[in-house]
Amino acid sequence: MKIIVFNTAADSSGALAELERFHDETARMFVQNIHWIYILGKAQLKIKENENAEIIQFSWTKRNWLYRLVFDYFVSNQIAKRLKADAIISFQNIALPIRKKPQLLYVQLCFPFINHRFRIIKPKLWIYQNIIGLFIKRSIKKANSIVVQTEWMKQACIKATNAPGSNFKVVTPTIETPISENRFSPTDDHRRTFFFPATAMLYKNHRLLINAFADLVHQKSNNYRLILTIKGNENRASRLCKIMALKLGLDVDFRGTIPRAEVLSLYSKSILVFPSLLETVGLPLIEGMAIGTIIFAYDAEYSREVLSGYSDAYFFKTKEELISLMLAVSSDNFKYHGGLKIEQKKTETWENIINDFVNEFDSQK
Repeated sequence: MKIIVFNTAADSSGALAELERFHDETARMFVQNIHWIYILGKAQLKIKENENAEIIQFSWTKRNWLYRLVFDYFVSNQIAKRLKADAIISFQNIALPIRKKPQLLYVQLCFPFINHRFRIIKPKLWIYQNIIGLFIKRSIKKANSIVVQTEWMKQACIKATNAPGSNFKVVTPTIETPISENRFSPTDDHRRTFFFPATAMLYKNHRLLINAFADLVHQKSNNYRLILTIKGNENRASRLCKIMALKLGLDVDFRGTIPRAEVLSLYSKSILVFPSLLETVGLPLIEGMAIGTIIFAYDAEYSREVLSGYSDAYFFKTKEELISLMLAVSSDNFKYHGGLKIEQKKTETWENIINDFVNEFDSQK
């Protein structure tokens, strides 16, 4: 039996992490009975010598979204025929037009399922929400099984497509932290340092954070620090943030992209502030919990679900609410509860999902 896993989109960050998790959890399955074929873009996936698997790469699919659509709707079917696939797994957010083959679809993109509407003056996000989003919704209706990352995403997909709830599985992303990684310690310096690891996309909401930080410094002495993983030159919004920080003399460190080891280290030495308006999960929230840091998160469905039961999570909607939290955490009266996950919801594993998928396929032969 041949199973083809299509994931030309993944190259870094959360998408690549989930591909690696999928591989790690399924590589030991059906070693003799199933031949795994990974169709990738630029992602580097390590295959061990004793695995019954291979990798085929199509780096040109990473040029832009139009190349992706050409690959998904024309090339993928040719590949499946040539390789004589028995089943398809798509990590592309879109079910591939490969007929008469059972297909499992992994949906990570939340834009088509949120209430916030992007304007066409933001073309990239508008395209993802309105054009690619239409393909995603159609795909959900066609796929045999759909995997999402959160319960809120599952319910949003069902509402938008009327697909049966029994077709959905939830696999919450997990992370592994090095054993040597220190946990957060609530020292005075750490409680006056704020950290936001994110790209410069507009929905990440850096503007709210910078405005809140500026007002915080204005109200108190300038002994607060903010660390960002943008350079401040990525787009107009990020440039305005950097100009404002320089003009007001704010202690804002525009570091740009940093190694994951450095990100994990910073969680242990700072307050994680996460003002992002839109996320499917918000991977830094999961990472922050693993290190035990204090977390200030934008009050949204994704953050409420991911942080449910976490002892040191606080939520805000407005600049004023964020400022209040920043002032409170730096005071001597603020209590740290140990960064404990009191409530741990059980979700599916990729191993269980693939077992069910293959068993259903075998029963239909």
